[in-house]
Amino acid sequence: MALVGASSFVIRRDAFLSAGGFTNESINGEDADLALRLGTLPGFVQVTSPSTFAYREHEVSLMKNLPKTLKGIWLG
Repeated sequence: MALVGASSFVIRRDAFLSAGGFTNESINGEDADLALRLGTLPGFVQVTSPSTFAYREHEVSLMKNLPKTLKGIWLG
């Protein structure tokens, strides 16, 4: 079984392709966009406990680029 790594999760390659993969848009949050599309596929499982992910922000974080972040939020 082929797997694809994406930010903080591991996805079967067939599911990654079924969801359309990463967007070609230049946005922040492309991993969240993919996760939302994966969530509509049959068999999707979300682990909510225990915590499996943490977010670290720093001074040169790309998330501080507001226009690019908003573009990612509004993509869907």
